[in-house]
Amino acid sequence: MSTRLTPKNRQQGVTFVGWLLILGLVGFFVLLSLRLFPIYSNHYKIKSVLTSLTEERNLFRMTKKDMLRIIDRKLNINFAKGFKPEHLIFVMAKSGNREIHITYEDRRAILGNLDVVAQFSDYIVVTPNGKAKIGL
Repeated sequence: MSTRLTPKNRQQGVTFVGWLLILGLVGFFVLLSLRLFPIYSNHYKIKSVLTSLTEERNLFRMTKKDMLRIIDRKLNINFAKGFKPEHLIFVMAKSGNREIHITYEDRRAILGNLDVVAQFSDYIVVTPNGKAKIGL
């Protein structure tokens, strides 16, 4: 009787190099998620402020300065960062409606000189009678 081992009998599990590779990949994705979470959390705060603007009275008649004051106050309450006045854009649509856009990008360092950039653009549409709806 031969005690020769076949490849099926020799295979016992993951090697040390395999474990290092798995741990490296898991660590990379944990690092990536830790860096991306604040970006999307901040975007959610800014989007909720834009959504709350739909509840404001006389939104159609507000000036950009008045709207910036309201947005700034709400962003300070929510501790949102990264919003600047130049991110707010007013557009008069052909239908007579007013569109209020917030467009910005958020850039964060991941590792060394490797950055991640996320671009966001949200808007609401305000009709002359004061009703507002969130854009898609």
